[in-house]
Amino acid sequence: MSQVRLYLDEDSMRRSLVFALRARNLDVLTAAEAKMINREDDDHLAAASALGRTLFTHNTADYCVLDQQWIQRKRTHSGIVVAPQQRYSVGEEMRRIMRLISQRTAPRDAMPVGVHFQLGLGQRVDRLEAEIADLKRQFIEFKFE
Repeated sequence: MSQVRLYLDEDSMRRSLVFALRARNLDVLTAAEAKMINREDDDHLAAASALGRTLFTHNTADYCVLDQQWIQRKRTHSGIVVAPQQRYSVGEEMRRIMRLISQRTAPRDAMPVGVHFQLGLGQRVDRLEAEIADLKRQFIEFKFE
């Protein structure tokens, strides 16, 4: 099985979160490491996709719109994980990311292209697993209680 590889944009690349994720052997690349500081959101998504990385951001509104624009243009990406900014401690955010990834680790060809995850409150991941086959636009929201 291949492991999900993350790209953290400028909004989400807190050093403490990067350190916590890497301490758990997660492959993480930050926008700073990729020399992508002060770039447009579309550039970040394109860079993450070119590298086969799932983009992690706190910029929920812009990336949800961008995801829809990419779908309309028939462009694919390696996934977007969005989480509300300032809602979680670093430890809680790291645990939720790790739980999400443990649910989604799969061979690359088994993953839907253009998957969109959301870390938030509400629905459970297992409830959404049954709905994946019905998705027409390859848009999935994962919310944790």
